[in-house]
Amino acid sequence: MFNKNVKTHGNASPQQICKKCEEYLAGWKRANADYQNLQKETTKQMDEFRKYSNEDMLMQLLPLADYFNHAFKQIPVKEQNSPWLTGIKHIQNYFNKILQDNGVEEIKVLGEEFDPAKHEIVAEEESDQEEGKIIKVNQAGFTLQGKVIRPAKVIISKQKKGGGK
Repeated sequence: MFNKNVKTHGNASPQQICKKCEEYLAGWKRANADYQNLQKETTKQMDEFRKYSNEDMLMQLLPLADYFNHAFKQIPVKEQNSPWLTGIKHIQNYFNKILQDNGVEEIKVLGEEFDPAKHEIVAEEESDQEEGKIIKVNQAGFTLQGKVIRPAKVIISKQKKGGGK
């Protein structure tokens, strides 16, 4: 196994030298594995940073979505087909596309069961619907890449008085 012509360093035998080499090799392999793990973790952290880096700016834009929704609810019937309204609807659609392209999605809530991770109750109203179901939305909620960045402000149903179970 060992070459008898190998010169030893000091009093070390060839077996001791090989043992030392194996220790160095094992140490190098551990260091290399640690480095590769560090690279993977750094890449993962950078991807996560990129995914949510524009969250603050997008949060500042969300009120515009609310303003569009409130404005369109107030349009008089005789103005429904006016050209200027069509232009404003195009602006709203473009704005919504920008949000969507940046990973922002509106949380769909009507008729859903209340979920404290996605909804914030602002009131309860008597309703024929099952208790705890969302019956109205006061303010839309949004997610960014699946993470809730603004919970929906909702009104949930409660049992009608006298109609108890």
